[in-house]
Amino acid sequence: ILAALKRPMELVSLYQEYCWLLAEDIDEYLEKFAKRINVETGDLIPYTLEEYSEELKRIETALKGVLSISYENENFGFVTIKTGNVNDILAKRAIDLRNGLLEFIRIQGRMENEAIVREYKSILERISIKPANEQALADLRDFIVASRTTVEELQQRVEVNRALLGVLDVYNIPLPPDDMAIGWTCLEYPSTVDHSGKEVEITLDADKARMMDRLEIQKNQFEGVVEDLAKQVKEMQALTDYDDKEKIAESINNLDDKIKEAKETGADVNMREQVFGYAPTDYTILDKYTENMAPFYKLWNMCADFHNAKFEWLHGAFKELDGAKIEADVTEWWKTSYK
Repeated sequence: ILAALKRPMELVSLYQEYCWLLAEDIDEYLEKFAKRINVETGDLIPYTLEEYSEELKRIETALKGVLSISYENENFGFVTIKTGNVNDILAKRAIDLRNGLLEFIRIQGRMENEAIVREYKSILERISIKPANEQALADLRDFIVASRTTVEELQQRVEVNRALLGVLDVYNIPLPPDDMAIGWTCLEYPSTVDHSGKEVEITLDADKARMMDRLEIQKNQFEGVVEDLAKQVKEMQALTDYDDKEKIAESINNLDDKIKEAKETGADVNMREQVFGYAPTDYTILDKYTENMAPFYKLWNMCADFHNAKFEWLHGAFKELDGAKIEADVTEWWKTSYK
């Protein structure tokens, strides 16, 4: 009996080599291709063309092996084994795994093409925004230059993706028209982006010339503002009428605001000069204005504060007065007026 079962058991052993085809259902099998994660970064690690090709080769080899392993009925004399049903089950599973993996590759390829198209569109949208000022102009020009590297990287991704989708041709799986269309779109975008970028650069050159002219005009106007502030600072230093303290305090506060605003304007001018490669104009005189005006600013605001506080002390509710604060204020005012 053992001798009669030797050859049948050898056949069984041959079939056991293909049991892995039934180890997982189709969804479980495909899921591992979608969820390979880098344990350190948590990022998805896509399978490469080589890995997909190797797996498809393994399935195809199993399919051919199953179809050629035996006839539907193997008669060993003492034992007859009917293999037709097993052959059908294993072959169908191999075909389902192969077709499922090919469909997964198609979907992955389409998603990659869609992502590439989105990046191309984002480039075109960015360069279509007209710069509102010198810094925006410089930023846009830098973006156009950097986008050329981005386009090269996208072209490489397109080539890798086309090679991946080329696997479908090996198994005579045609791409749907929509997939083919988006694939061709990916090939057309580089020239579109290049053409648009060059057109925008021509426009930027014209914008730059206009902005440079406008900057010169505004710088000349600002020089007049700076000179006028110098006169106002001198005039403010000459004020001495204590009876007019509140009006003087208001005027000196307004002048302080004008100087701060002028400093912001000066910083903006310097930024715009830097964009065009000009040496920055020196506006440190504005800091000198603030320095010269500081003691007068403090003096007249102290006078106004004292006048207002004195009225509150003499005519306000006695219980609401804060003795400690009053003492601290008076002490500080005395020290300031002494200086």
